[in-house]
Amino acid sequence: MRFNPEIHDKEAEREFRRFFRWTGEQTWRNKIDKLENAPRFSEADGYRQYLRQRNPLTVSIDHYFKLTREGKRIAKSLDDFDKRVCGYVKLLNCLAHGALPAVLNRLKGSILDDESVKGFLFELDLAIHFFRLGYDVRFADLEGIGQYDLLVSDGGTELEVECKRKSIDAGRKIKKGDFYLLADIVFAELEQSKQRFAILVTSEGRMGAEQGLYRSLAATVKELLKSEAGSAQIGNLKVKVKPLPEGPPIKSDAEALATLAQFGSSFSYSAVFSGPDTTIAIRCESAEPNKVLEAIYDDLKKGASQFSGTRPALLGCLIEEIEDEGWKTLQSGTGLQAVAARLLENPSRRHINLLAFSSDRTPAKREGNILSFSAPHLDFWHRDPMYPLPKSFLSGT
Repeated sequence: MRFNPEIHDKEAEREFRRFFRWTGEQTWRNKIDKLENAPRFSEADGYRQYLRQRNPLTVSIDHYFKLTREGKRIAKSLDDFDKRVCGYVKLLNCLAHGALPAVLNRLKGSILDDESVKGFLFELDLAIHFFRLGYDVRFADLEGIGQYDLLVSDGGTELEVECKRKSIDAGRKIKKGDFYLLADIVFAELEQSKQRFAILVTSEGRMGAEQGLYRSLAATVKELLKSEAGSAQIGNLKVKVKPLPEGPPIKSDAEALATLAQFGSSFSYSAVFSGPDTTIAIRCESAEPNKVLEAIYDDLKKGASQFSGTRPALLGCLIEEIEDEGWKTLQSGTGLQAVAARLLENPSRRHINLLAFSSDRTPAKREGNILSFSAPHLDFWHRDPMYPLPKSFLSGT
């Protein structure tokens, strides 16, 4: 299929209405209501915010519903993030149009599943890239014509594309949702302490999501603050309390990052609560080494086996929510470079021309009326591929 991925402001409302006709408007309202009715553990509300952000479509659809209730013009009120989602919605509508029931059900499942939706949106991102080059793109796995995701053609050369996504939790003993649950409970218990301090938590093994354990940790921190002791052990969690320098309340992300910088590491989770009299920074990391690279390799190995082996192939991997420092660490010679070498040096994988890693943390860039979404990426080309592919194929030049 060929598709024009550009969307004009005036198309946005129409595309949303089309989207609701085949996905069910009430389905999305129910998802949003469930999120809004989830427990709110603290004023910071970090855990519910984490739940909301798992599905980008839900975030923008919620915004759309609010704009509609307020009687605002949709086209004039969407932010850059919403406009990106509009592009997804337009493409999804095109895929759904005339689709067989089995394909339609798979589409619905891909976008309603909060655990896997970002991986499917990464697939749409790559498809949109090739659509912009004027290429023909078929959704091979969705259509049942291949185990890989996309079949791309410029009219002469065909390229198979498989998209893999590794969440921020991959290879970690501490899950992001569990951390935000811990942070919310600690903030709620300690927000009236009228002190400035950092809580450094180290988990031995998996941290889990036991609220009773988290409340015990908060109670222990209270005792540490009173006794001015340095550390304690609560179950499998080791906690240290350190004072923060005096200063005004933290009001911006930049100030929060500066506060956390002295305590954070590339793969720890951190958050800050700051009120008129209290500032709490919390950092949590595992006592055991993270196995992010091992998790990435295992997924890529599976992806490599999904190609037909009869055409050039691109294996793409989205690594979610890696900040600049963590991205630099992964790019090192012992990081993604080593993963790529291990994968591509296997003679059975000569059909893979390119292994491309991408991140999702770069914000949108606007130049005049053009809104673009790019991200840090790292490309590894096979030195001796079975099926040569000009690098210009990926840029359309």
